[in-house]
Amino acid sequence: MILDELAKRAQDEGISALLYYGIKGTSLLGSLPSKFILELARHYYNNASFNLFAQKKLNEVLAAFETAGIDAIVLKGLALMDTVYPNIAIRPITDIDLLIKESDFPYAKNKLNELGYACEEYCQEDFYNGEMAIDIHSSILNSVRVKSRYKTCKIDNAELWRDSDFITLNGRKIRVLSPEDQLISLCLHLFYHHGLKRLIWFVDIYALLNTHENVFDWARFLDKCCRFKIKSPVYYCLLAAEIKLKIKVPQEVLEKLKPPSESILTRKILDLAMHKDISEKVRFYFILLSLEKFKDKLLYLFEIILPRPNVLRAVYLPGYSLPRLYLLHFKAIFVESSKAMSSLLFPI
Repeated sequence: MILDELAKRAQDEGISALLYYGIKGTSLLGSLPSKFILELARHYYNNASFNLFAQKKLNEVLAAFETAGIDAIVLKGLALMDTVYPNIAIRPITDIDLLIKESDFPYAKNKLNELGYACEEYCQEDFYNGEMAIDIHSSILNSVRVKSRYKTCKIDNAELWRDSDFITLNGRKIRVLSPEDQLISLCLHLFYHHGLKRLIWFVDIYALLNTHENVFDWARFLDKCCRFKIKSPVYYCLLAAEIKLKIKVPQEVLEKLKPPSESILTRKILDLAMHKDISEKVRFYFILLSLEKFKDKLLYLFEIILPRPNVLRAVYLPGYSLPRLYLLHFKAIFVESSKAMSSLLFPI
């Protein structure tokens, strides 16, 4: 029973394949129940198969982009799986994430359409062909649905492109973010999109820093965090990484990233997010925390409470009428707010 719960938790956290990789070369492989081992192995080999398929599809897309003069930076899973992990079976992925220049988006959309990928009217950046999903980003913050999130920071996209590197993946030379910018991207994604939840995102940070330990430029990283106005989210992500995985971050870096002050409520929510299983929906508060101006906080809350119709259709069932979609949304807000309040008042 305990091992069944462990297998489910590992799957939820995205680390089933990593757990199998850690076990398969040890004496534990023969001493643990075969059902447990087979469940972990299933995720491991499924990852390997899907990730090879994703690499093939990535090559097709990048080749098509190249003919159209579209440059792209490969983000997240596909940029990490074969560079900071021992093999491609360990890191699960669900889609292909590409960063392109905003001016190239119409041309990228045409090329993807030619390859058989289509996007919904209400979700222009997400493409799908029945086999593979591709997310096209014009910013690493990826705030298409909630525009006010862009006001939480001042990312210099031109600098990301200028500092990007090249690696070879499955025989093709691809562009990826520099190690410092990759860490920034992972931290922002973990903070804004996942509310410091799901272990695999922390494992990404660990693997990245472990791989680039001797070349990672902490001074450059810190300078970018200051100029990009992202010290707080990065600080809390690295602090959580230290707590969860004992990731070593230079103490002087944490000290310079640390916010000068924080409310009791902020500290309580962050402590719960780092130590307890509370809903990742609490991330809305993290975003609110990162907005400096009061009018920007109001704008963000307005977008959350009364999102645009196309956003509602992307999140809920597109076939529903608008009044019904808004009712579903208000119900969801009430439920999640109640859960968050319950976690704050009655922590387990």
